[in-house]
Amino acid sequence: GPRESSQWRFQLLYSNLSTRGGIAQINKLSDTDIHVRFNHIQYQGALGVGREVSRTFYKKIRLLADFDARLAYAYGRYEKWKDFVRYDTLNMSYTTFRYTKETVPGMYSRVISTQALPSIGVRLPLKKIALTAETGLMINMSYGRYQGSVSRTAQSDMDITGLIHRLILTYSL
Repeated sequence: GPRESSQWRFQLLYSNLSTRGGIAQINKLSDTDIHVRFNHIQYQGALGVGREVSRTFYKKIRLLADFDARLAYAYGRYEKWKDFVRYDTLNMSYTTFRYTKETVPGMYSRVISTQALPSIGVRLPLKKIALTAETGLMINMSYGRYQGSVSRTAQSDMDITGLIHRLILTYSL
């Protein structure tokens, strides 16, 4: 291919994230403890655009420099989990024998974020397949609103510590 080239890339992304919290409450029922936890389930969609510039380094090996920008929106809900744990004091062991989960009404989260992803990489094109490895930095600026059972909070956050690694296998028709 040409010694230097550039291309645009467009992204439509979806992900979900489930975060199970630590034990928030312990209730006793005879030889059984009831561990209450809150699970946060969040769904996120994002649109992105990026520009990739590449240059032939050695024979077919190409060096890349990329910059992607994304706009994302996420919403989430909270679930209350109850783990029923029976302790065997004779053998010093425990058994979780059942759990329940229920959506907590009135508790939710809404987050909007912008992300910038500068990265560098290397690509090895073969006959029909190209193997690309990239590493970069994810810069994320977000604003979120969280509704709890008794309080509402808003949070603004800027994170520049997200190191990303991508391994991409491309097949050409």
